[in-house]
Amino acid sequence: MQLLFIGCEYSGTTTLSRKLDEWLVENIGDQGMGYHDHWKIPEISGHPPHETSVTILTEEEEQQVYKASPVVKELLMRYALYYHSPQGPQPIGTGSARVGYYFDELIYAPRYYGYGGEGELGDRRIEANKIETILSKYAPDLVLILVTCSPETIIHRKKTNPHRNEVVPEQDIPLILDRFQEEFNKSKMKNKISIDTTSDTIDQSVKKLAKKIEPYLSHDDRLKLLLNQLK
Repeated sequence: MQLLFIGCEYSGTTTLSRKLDEWLVENIGDQGMGYHDHWKIPEISGHPPHETSVTILTEEEEQQVYKASPVVKELLMRYALYYHSPQGPQPIGTGSARVGYYFDELIYAPRYYGYGGEGELGDRRIEANKIETILSKYAPDLVLILVTCSPETIIHRKKTNPHRNEVVPEQDIPLILDRFQEEFNKSKMKNKISIDTTSDTIDQSVKKLAKKIEPYLSHDDRLKLLLNQLK
């Protein structure tokens, strides 16, 4: 299945997407989804958890990306956006999880990366609309998942387990939470799920999310899930 996780930094998009992938492998028997979580500059490469030496940027290379001009950053990210967008009907059984994707670009680029423009005529709004049209045509069963939590929880996570390359400063957290909610509401993708991770452990969140995605599983996957539960 095709999943797109979005949400403010520290809301749990990366952790929850990886844990859900593990749940799908364990409960349905999949080999795991193709995993793409590289739309936060400067971490723009790599496909965890299956990394290889040619996809991991060194700290020096990350700094080169971080210090690049807005024009170069925009070019790199535009290539990445369309490279990871379907170019035709997806083969049956194709699975992938994208984290952030064009939503990260739409929200973060104008505010933190120096490009993209603001408003409905901004460059990243135009690109987001194009990509959403592509997804609606070639990946109509994609499930858009908004991961959210309270500002206080994000602040706590920032302090107890800080990211190596943070994007969102503390004072912007309420604004960015609102922006992701706004874009989630505005999205024309037909399959939408939201989950709040404020009070739950990761295991509790995964169980809740797994229940929410059941209606979007294929007939074969639902059968595999039922057989696994009977075991």
